[in-house]
Amino acid sequence: MNRTVFSLPAQSQYVTRGGLAVQRVVEHFSGQADRLDALIDLLDRRRGVVLSSGTTVPGRYESFDLGFSDPPLVLETTGIDFALTALNPRGEVLIAFLGDMLREPCIVVSERSTSRLAGHILRGEAPLEEDQRTRRASVMSLVRDMVAAFSADDDALLGLFGAFAYDLVFQIEDLVQKRAREADQRDMVLYVPDRLLAYDRATSRGAMLSYEFIWKGKSTSALSRETPASAYARTPRQGFADHAPGEYQATVERAREAFARGDLFEAVPGQLFAEPCERSPAEVFTRLCKINPSPYGALMNLGDGEFLVAASPEMFVRSDGRRVETCPISGTIARGIDAIGDAEQIRQLLNSEKDEF
Repeated sequence: MNRTVFSLPAQSQYVTRGGLAVQRVVEHFSGQADRLDALIDLLDRRRGVVLSSGTTVPGRYESFDLGFSDPPLVLETTGIDFALTALNPRGEVLIAFLGDMLREPCIVVSERSTSRLAGHILRGEAPLEEDQRTRRASVMSLVRDMVAAFSADDDALLGLFGAFAYDLVFQIEDLVQKRAREADQRDMVLYVPDRLLAYDRATSRGAMLSYEFIWKGKSTSALSRETPASAYARTPRQGFADHAPGEYQATVERAREAFARGDLFEAVPGQLFAEPCERSPAEVFTRLCKINPSPYGALMNLGDGEFLVAASPEMFVRSDGRRVETCPISGTIARGIDAIGDAEQIRQLLNSEKDEF
């Protein structure tokens, strides 16, 4: 998380690399943790994102929360199809901006209005070079174009926030889908916010960043920030599972045999199951943060009745300039009561019998 937010000036203006004029107002405050709690509760009813780091490890993790509600713009993709939608009149200013700025030849816009841009990506041939696979034309080309358009040296926080689905791997690899997908499945949901709440629980410092955007005489100033409700609906549902008892364990045993033969070096067997829950997403997230404070927690209201609650104990990969650090998770276990307890739990994971043959 970026703590420079607490040293930002109260008012500033800048222009993004895409030419969008931005006016930013920063309200600094202390205490008032209830403002963050109120935002978390609001995500039961409004689109938005909260990213939370609930642990402090010097040089690695810091206690910090960042979030927003009622974003003016959303990007949704399924396969090679994409849609940029304004969620309120403020988003229409950003639609006008992006309509002028999306320049990648692979981006084909087939639907254009004041509140929506939709189209598809021209994929092209897969590159022969291994290190160029992720640069193949894909929906990520659109994301890169948007990141470049909104980026500015004056602001390290404004950008795209949301969720990526595992099916994005099909944008990189020419694989055959063996399972049918639901008609309403989305591979990516990303928001562009116009307000950001930053809060440091350790020091009780906070900041509210409010943005106004200007493009070719159009301004978001004085336009309402409210977006349509996207409430969590408590509906009675039955639990289900796509694996019979013992079936998943049998899959693991087959994988172990393949490892022993040298046919596999890594496998991620999966199963799909669900259980009914009486709690709302915000309630589950709040409880999860208390039970298991993690450096990578998240609560997202993705619209269309879809919510994401996350609490990852370890990062997978992060980049800072030219430095890339990876730390893949090989197992999980309960936290210790202190740093020494954590070290003991890590030792148990490393010595786990399940990794022996």
